[in-house]
Amino acid sequence: KVAEKVGKKTNGQSWTRYGVLLSLQDGQEQWVNTFDTDFGATASSLTGGNLARVALKPGKPWNGKETFDLVGIEPMGEEEGNG
Repeated sequence: KVAEKVGKKTNGQSWTRYGVLLSLQDGQEQWVNTFDTDFGATASSLTGGNLARVALKPGKPWNGKETFDLVGIEPMGEEEGNG
């Protein structure tokens, strides 16, 4: 799943934040965020059952909870489980 939120900075510049729900190998789910439009588009193009490699970094805590930022996403090929 990918959720988009748009807004404007104080200087009037627009931004889009993509919230991406990852299904992890251990069966848990984790929401991560990115402002990168390419990463958001890649995540949006993946459908149930498609696998991807992701790179995460710790984000700023929100409501006392640990968060992560998506800093890379690469769909896996057919030989790795997709297709």
